[in-house]
Amino acid sequence: MAVKTVNTAAGNATPAPAGGHRMSAAQFERQTDYSTIMSLVREMLNGDLISPQEFLQIEAMYAKLYQPIFRLIGEPESRLA
Repeated sequence: MAVKTVNTAAGNATPAPAGGHRMSAAQFERQTDYSTIMSLVREMLNGDLISPQEFLQIEAMYAKLYQPIFRLIGEPESRLA
């Protein structure tokens, strides 16, 4: 007798690709914290509350602290001229 499988996920859940890696809960939390903070820092840059150089220093500090998998790249370089 075949057993019927049912998707009980709250949304579209997809498994990690074969041979791929999953992000640990701790890494997910670090990534989320980094992204949240950098969103606020970007708003500070866009509001001219900090300079592009300060943005880069802050980003480097938080990247070292949170060790995100995905970092902001090339964000303020165009404004460094």
